[in-house]
Amino acid sequence: MTQRTAQHATPERHRRSVARTVVSVALWALTACLVVLMATRFAPSVLSNGRLIPEAAAFVPWLAIPSALVLVAAALTRRKALAGFTALCLVCQVVWHAGFFLPAPRVAEEAKAPVPVQTTEDAIMRVMTLNTKNGHADADQIVSMVRDQRVEVLALQEVSTSLLERLTAAGLDELLPARVVGEAGPYDNGGVNVLYTLAPMSDVSESLLPLTGSASPACTIVAGGRTVRLVSTHPTSPKSGTKGFWNESLKNLASLRKYDDEYLIMGDFNSTWDHSRFRSFLGDSLVDASEQAGEGFHMTYPSEPGYAMLPVPPMIEIDHIVYSKNSAMSVGDLETAKVEGTDHLALLGTWTIE
Repeated sequence: MTQRTAQHATPERHRRSVARTVVSVALWALTACLVVLMATRFAPSVLSNGRLIPEAAAFVPWLAIPSALVLVAAALTRRKALAGFTALCLVCQVVWHAGFFLPAPRVAEEAKAPVPVQTTEDAIMRVMTLNTKNGHADADQIVSMVRDQRVEVLALQEVSTSLLERLTAAGLDELLPARVVGEAGPYDNGGVNVLYTLAPMSDVSESLLPLTGSASPACTIVAGGRTVRLVSTHPTSPKSGTKGFWNESLKNLASLRKYDDEYLIMGDFNSTWDHSRFRSFLGDSLVDASEQAGEGFHMTYPSEPGYAMLPVPPMIEIDHIVYSKNSAMSVGDLETAKVEGTDHLALLGTWTIE
């Protein structure tokens, strides 16, 4: 190599070295951000009284995408340490959400059958929950969905007096004749919660627990020869100025685990599987249907255009169907459906006894 060529090669190698260093720093910085976001999944309640940490934790399922991209970039550029560390992060994310894609053996096959017959005589029933956004949801569409899907248990949140009247006018009372409306109070979170059922109700309560948010109505029905306690709930959202009401609401709701009833709890929990507060609420005696069914994620919010009216797909799963773990109940055949007038998708599932 001549002296001129060597002189030319030296700055070229230097530029490549600088570029490689810059890329490494950028990839490691991105990975560090991903790790911080992953850590919000384990944030204690004391750090979750504002909006920042709960909202960050809600998006943890999406972190697998940038993690996979970093892993590919690290592998292609032979950054072994980065590739190994990112692979570990990706494995953690997969393990945390494995239940959404690997069906639990306890989910009965009947729950994956076509839409069941609407009757109180069998051990299969279609259930549905929907946040109606201050009662603005389309009543006719809700009733049509109940009819077409043969829904036997309907839980609604943020219901107004006007919506109750419109649902009655649309014929919901003929399809689901039994109803309990949550007790109105000063802390209603956009409206009251409501339960409608095909089966007769007993042990009816307009306010099951001393929740800080809207009251949770409850009732008991008999389905498939089993007694089931139904609850429609809407804990306060985690936002600034709520004085920890989000944590308090979920903590109070968790007290249901002390009782021997077999529960089917539905509603807008304002929390996802990745919130430590939600997993604490479930404990070892309640399960989230979506995390158990192995049918993928069922993102329910938002269902309307987002900031500056830009189209935003549903990004987080805050509407849930929760049931008692050791009760022989299972819920599968989950799906979401758009209802006009509300910013949540309806969540439907098929309940059955093993």
